[in-house]
Amino acid sequence: MGRTASKWSTSRLSDSLVRLAGLHRLSANDLAALLHVRRQTVSLWMNGHYRPNVEAAAKLYDLFEIDVAQLATRPFSELLPEIVDADRFERVEQRIKRGAEAAQPSLDE
Repeated sequence: MGRTASKWSTSRLSDSLVRLAGLHRLSANDLAALLHVRRQTVSLWMNGHYRPNVEAAAKLYDLFEIDVAQLATRPFSELLPEIVDADRFERVEQRIKRGAEAAQPSLDE
């Protein structure tokens, strides 16, 4: 029997974003830099005051390989096995590292 659709929860989304960022040792500032959005925007998401728009949701997916709708509708404990899969986790860590390196000013400039 198929799973019924769960209701979108902004509080579940904010909790999941905080936990997901924490797993990868990312602050709101770090996440904002990686996603090319303002730190205040990320803080609003993490505090449950605002939902990512379509563009930001796509950027979150590209970074973490997880759909924002899943973060907002499924308990984090249910998502955790997928999130910490070794191969997936390493791909995300590599994207974070490349993004952080790209954000650093060049010494040659």
